[in-house]
Amino acid sequence: MSNKIIFQFDDNLEYQKKAVDSVVELFRGLPKLLDSIYAERIRKTRLMEKDPVRNIDIVKGNKLFQNLKKVQLKNGLFTDEKAYSKHERDFTVEMETGTGKTYVYLRTILELHKEYGFKKFMIVVPSVAIRKGVEKSIEQLREHFKRLYNVDLSKYSFIYDSNNLGKVNAFVEENNLSICVMNIQAFNKYTNKIRKDDKNLWRDIKFVRPIVLIDEPQKIEGTKKKKSQSLKAIEELDPLFTLRYSATHKNLYNQVYKLDSYEAYKKNLVKKIRVKTINSVISKDFPYIRYTYFTKDCKARIEMFSQVQGESIRFKNFNVENGVSLYELSGGLPQYKDMFIAEQPHKEKSLKIAINYGDFELALGESNKKLENKDIIRIQIRLAIENHFQKQFEILEEGKKIKSLTLFFIDEVKKVRDSEASDGRGDYLEIFDEEYLKIVQKYKEKIEKYKNYFPHYEDVNLVREGYFALDKKKNEVEVEYKNEDEPKAKSQEDIDRGIELILEKKDELISFNEPLAFIFSHSALREGWDNPNVFTLCTLKNGSSEIAKKQEIGRGLRLPVDVTGNRCLDRNVNELTVIANDSYDNFSRMLQEDFNKNINKNEVTSDLLLITLEKSGIPKIKITSELVDEFKKELIEKK
Repeated sequence: MSNKIIFQFDDNLEYQKKAVDSVVELFRGLPKLLDSIYAERIRKTRLMEKDPVRNIDIVKGNKLFQNLKKVQLKNGLFTDEKAYSKHERDFTVEMETGTGKTYVYLRTILELHKEYGFKKFMIVVPSVAIRKGVEKSIEQLREHFKRLYNVDLSKYSFIYDSNNLGKVNAFVEENNLSICVMNIQAFNKYTNKIRKDDKNLWRDIKFVRPIVLIDEPQKIEGTKKKKSQSLKAIEELDPLFTLRYSATHKNLYNQVYKLDSYEAYKKNLVKKIRVKTINSVISKDFPYIRYTYFTKDCKARIEMFSQVQGESIRFKNFNVENGVSLYELSGGLPQYKDMFIAEQPHKEKSLKIAINYGDFELALGESNKKLENKDIIRIQIRLAIENHFQKQFEILEEGKKIKSLTLFFIDEVKKVRDSEASDGRGDYLEIFDEEYLKIVQKYKEKIEKYKNYFPHYEDVNLVREGYFALDKKKNEVEVEYKNEDEPKAKSQEDIDRGIELILEKKDELISFNEPLAFIFSHSALREGWDNPNVFTLCTLKNGSSEIAKKQEIGRGLRLPVDVTGNRCLDRNVNELTVIANDSYDNFSRMLQEDFNKNINKNEVTSDLLLITLEKSGIPKIKITSELVDEFKKELIEKK
C-alpha cells in the first residue's frame, strides 16, 4: 500500500453531468459577436505588449431567457422573470456539501471552452482556505481531465499572486484557455496592487470580459440593504456572465440546478448522520429527566428512560403538562415512583417536578444528572474512540479496505498542547491517552487479525495528532475572534497556514501506512478537513452558531475512499457518527431543522406541476415552460 492514495474520479456521475449540462445548455444556439476589425480594440500601452484576447461575446435577451426557461423546466425549477431582468447574466448552481461542487465547476469551464470557445475564466473565492482547496482539486484532477478533454488543467490555470503580475498579463494576452484563481481580497479595494500599481492591467482584465465563477457567493455578497465591496468589484469587472456555486446560497439568481441536502441523502451521495451523546452512559436505574423543549402547544418536552413490556430500557421523549405521572410514562420503572409534573409548563419558567419529599426545577436544556465539564469531555472522548474501533472493524469485516478517521474539534490549543505541562500534553490529550490505552486492549484480537493494517496501534503517540493555526515561524497559536464565528485578520492568516499543512497531508491520511487516525483540530480550521474518511466527529467545545455546527458536520459527509482511491457507495458503511455534548433531542432537532429549512413540503414545485399536466393527458411535447408558468399563476390566483 502506498503512503499517498491517488483519488479516482468517476466522469459518468449523472447528477454531476446534469449540473454541468445545465450551465452549458444556457448558451446553446446563441448568436456570437466576434471580435473583428470593427470591434473595439485597446491600444497597446506597453512595449512588446500583445493585444488583449477577449471572450467571444454572446447576445443577451430573448434567446438566452428561453434557454434558461428550458433548463429550469427540465430541472424542476421555476423562472422568475422579474429577477432575470435585474440579473440576466447571473446564474446559480446549488450543490450540497460533499457532492463534488469544485469538480463540477472545473468541468463546466472545460465544457464551455470546448463547446463555445470561451477562453478567459476567473474563479473567485472568499478565503485563502477555499483557494487552497481549489488548488488541491486542480492537482488531483489533472490526469482525469487530461483523459477527458486532452487538457492539462494545471498548465492552463494559475493562482493569483500580487508579486507576480506577469501571470495576469499572460492571462489577458493568451489566445487559449486561461483560468485565474483569486481570493476576493486581492481585488475588492482600490488600494489592491492589481488595481493601484498598473491601471492599464486592470482595464485590460475588464476588456477581456472574463467568465467569473464564485465559490460560496453568500460569504461575499453583503446584505440586502448594502451591497458589499466584493460584489461591486466583481460587477466592475463586467464579466461575460457569472456562475455562482454553493450549498447555502443567500440569493438564488436564475437558479439552473438544485441538489439540496435532502436529494443528496436520498441519492446516497453523502453519508447519513447518527448522533451519540453523553446521555448514553447514564445508568438505567437512575431517575434521569432532561427538559429539552417548550412546544408550540405549551407543553414541556422531556427526555427520560422508558420501557415497553418485553423490550429493553431506552431513552424516550414525551410532551408533558401539569399532573402527568412520570412513573406511568416510564412504563413502571421503579426509580420514577411518585414523580409527576408539578405545574403547567411556561416558556419563561423552569419546569417543576414533584417527588415524594418535595420538588425540584429544571431549566430548559438542563437535566437532573449533573456532570463536571471534565467528566463530559472524558465521556465524549471515550465514546469517540469506541466508535472509531467499532466502525473500523465493521468496515474491514465487510471486506472493504477503507481507513477510518476520527476528528475532534476543539476551541483552544492549550487543551491539547500545553507548554507549561512537563510532557507538553494538554488536558484533552492526557484524557485521550488514558482512554485509548484502555480501549485498545479490548480490540487486541481484532488488531491481530488485521495486523498488516495496524502495525503501530499500540503506540498512542503515533495514532493521534493536533492541527492548529500557525504563525509565520510555524508555531501553533490560539485563534482570536472578532465575534462568535469570525476570526481577526491576523488569526485568519495563521488559520490559512494551518489549513495548508492539513491539505498537504490529505492524500496520506487515508492510507493504512500512515498510523495517524485520531486528529485534534481547532474548529476554525474546519474548511481544511474535507477528508472523505472521517467517520467519527466529536465536538469538544461549546458556543458555536448553528451555521458553524452544520459546517463542522459537513466535514464528515463526503463518501469514503478505499486504498485504491475509489469511492464507497455502500449505505451500510457510509455513516457519520457525531459525538455531541448536547442532548440527543436538541442536537438532532437542530440538524433536522437545518436539513429541512429550505424544503417547504407544501410548496408547489415545477416538477409537481409537470406530473399533474402529464396525468391530465397533455402530450409531453406540448408541455412548455410557458404552460407550466401559466398553470402556476392560475393556482396562485385561486388560493
